[in-house]
Amino acid sequence: MLLAVGCWLSATGAAGGCAMNRRLITFVRIVQTGIVNFMRNLSLAIAAMAVMVVTLTIVLFSIVTNATFTNTIAQITDKIDVSVFLKDSDTPLQTHQLISQLQALPNVKSVSYLTKAQALQQYEAQNAGNQQLLTAIDETSNPLPATILIKPVNLNHIQDIKTFLTKPSVAALQSDQPSYSGDREVAINKITHATDILREIGVCMVIIFAIICALIIFNTIQMAIFNRRDEIMIMRLLGASTGYIRGPFIVESAIYGILSTLLS
Repeated sequence: MLLAVGCWLSATGAAGGCAMNRRLITFVRIVQTGIVNFMRNLSLAIAAMAVMVVTLTIVLFSIVTNATFTNTIAQITDKIDVSVFLKDSDTPLQTHQLISQLQALPNVKSVSYLTKAQALQQYEAQNAGNQQLLTAIDETSNPLPATILIKPVNLNHIQDIKTFLTKPSVAALQSDQPSYSGDREVAINKITHATDILREIGVCMVIIFAIICALIIFNTIQMAIFNRRDEIMIMRLLGASTGYIRGPFIVESAIYGILSTLLS
């Protein structure tokens, strides 16, 4: 009984090893055939790869451009803030409650608070090269109000912050309109709109040229199949499997794609 089981396991292991070897040999033959077919159609391959290199270069350029626009938008967003100017009569409790409400807004990235003294220090640092403004501010008793600085997450939804700041209960705490208004609001809206359009154009270009690149490979392989239709028919008659016939064309397509990508 044990001897029979041992013989069966040995036979099964040997059969499994033979099957694995056959798969490996078949895979190596498919790869070799694909490389040979690629070399046989070298002129067609060079022409197709030249077009693919140009197409992939445009795709890569579009990706880099899109990433650049995304980074630019992030930098612009990081530098833009909404300044809320508070009245001198506001109590610390009212200020704290307003800051908490602003931090709870979904489009608010961060909120910082400047006292009157800190606002004056910031003003002097920003205008260090303008002696006239510094002299004018020194002649008065700090007319600058306490300020809340709000950094938005997305400039496209900055209107949500403005809507909150225009509420009567919130507007009553402010000494002046927020900094995001008037000409500055128009400029920020134009920048946001332009960057969004450029980003969408970049994404569309990537998709379009990726499809063009796929069509080039498809047409090239289709021509190769047409040129070797007699060989395929003979392989069919000899009993070759669909995978064995299809494999070299897949390898050839991979070579087109890899070489074109490396060159681009």
